[in-house]
Amino acid sequence: MFPKAPDKRLLLNKTKVSDDLATVDGLRLLGFIIPEESGLYFFKVHFCSAEVWLSHNENWRNARKIWDAGKSSQEKKDFNVSGKIGLVAGQKKFALNEIRNVERKTDPKRGNRYLIEVELLDLTNNRKVLLSEYVFMPNGTKKLCYPKDFQWNRTANVYLIVTAKNLGRWVHHFIKNVERILNETNDPNCLHVIIYDYNSSDINLEKVLKESSLTNYMFLRESGGYSRTRSFTEAINLVSDPHSIIFMLDLHLDIGTPFINNIRKHCIEGRMMYTPIIIQMKCGSNPANLAGIWQTYGYGIIGMYKSDWDRSGGFSINKNTWGGEDWILMDQLVGVGLEFERMRTTHVYHYHHSKNGLWTGAS
Repeated sequence: MFPKAPDKRLLLNKTKVSDDLATVDGLRLLGFIIPEESGLYFFKVHFCSAEVWLSHNENWRNARKIWDAGKSSQEKKDFNVSGKIGLVAGQKKFALNEIRNVERKTDPKRGNRYLIEVELLDLTNNRKVLLSEYVFMPNGTKKLCYPKDFQWNRTANVYLIVTAKNLGRWVHHFIKNVERILNETNDPNCLHVIIYDYNSSDINLEKVLKESSLTNYMFLRESGGYSRTRSFTEAINLVSDPHSIIFMLDLHLDIGTPFINNIRKHCIEGRMMYTPIIIQMKCGSNPANLAGIWQTYGYGIIGMYKSDWDRSGGFSINKNTWGGEDWILMDQLVGVGLEFERMRTTHVYHYHHSKNGLWTGAS
């Protein structure tokens, strides 16, 4: 039965069949197309009804229909032309290996923006390549385009910033966490640490940092009562490059290595900040024995480009209590035209802990 058991098989070197087709009920042509020049190509069918299918590799299951003469108008049956198809000269190079991640953000008036992450197979050396790009589909179309000035910087410097008073054990935990991230990424040049310490009595911060494997770090030690707004403001002021990303963190966290690129993907200079929804673990649980809830309230864990922090004015108040300042900061950031990405991440876990003396430094 056609097409699996044809009456006749032919080997052709061109897509022209010279045999008489008057008595043929069906015909199927299979082969590879390797264009001599890169560009946009049309596919046409002369004097018959036909479907044209095209795949990006040798797997026919990946083929998609690019033309169906049976659905064209009767007036054009003698000269059917497909839409524009982009082809690259020479040997094919990449094939889709796996779809890793797709994120969608909808603007009802304009369309949908996607972050698409796919794993490609380089057919020239059999190596896998990760492609991660923002694309946009306007309302009323099925075409994807690159959004203007909206691509993430893969090499942006990221500054992880924490503040503390008599939380030496958690500062140790944070430093070890960053050491693990650096060891797994093998990219020490783009990840930085800033620690603002209120003269803690339970840690010799300078000694601990010198004995660690961290190389890109800065720290401040000040006396007085703990102020979240003041400590983060002065720590951020140490970042001189406006095109670096600053990310304010809590100390009681476990941060997975993928989160650093996650920050880069969701901070777009002049356009977007990132305030993820993280997992609040229950008492006694940990990332290996997970139990908890999504921490949906508050914007205390937040990142943006330093230039956007400067444009917004940063924390506009100086307070010694915890709460409310992150909401005020969000209003300021939105006020200068930034959108915010608010999404769940499985790369950050918040440990359950007592809040006794947390902001006063009492034991």
